[in-house]
Amino acid sequence: MKEKLDRRKTYGVHVANAEETCRMYALLEITVPPGSGPPPHTHLKEDEGFYVLEGSFRVWVDGSEPVDLGAGEHAFGPRKVGHYFRNIGDTPGRLLLMFTPGGCERYFADLAAARANPGDDLLEREEAIDRKYCIYINRRV
Repeated sequence: MKEKLDRRKTYGVHVANAEETCRMYALLEITVPPGSGPPPHTHLKEDEGFYVLEGSFRVWVDGSEPVDLGAGEHAFGPRKVGHYFRNIGDTPGRLLLMFTPGGCERYFADLAAARANPGDDLLEREEAIDRKYCIYINRRV
């Protein structure tokens, strides 16, 4: 069953989750508004692949220069290495994200649930979710 996700202004649909792939990988298709993307972050347990379905994206992986990608191009963010992406186009762009092994796709659902009930403690709840999934976010950028 496809599950809609909401990470601020980024929307996604699970294409394949860990349960469907024996935890080998998860695929997530996301739509990213112009100028949007996650802050720099690091996954301790997963590698992340970025495949551009539509639009233009800048992908940065620590230790290398940012790379601009268009439809049909891809980049790789290994676990334990900081990275981020941005939609650098003028229209919404679409990415296919692959996480190996699978499991961290639940991270996005947990964040959406936390953000559905905003309050003074939202940042603390988001940071607890980050820790649960061993994802470290640079929120200072």
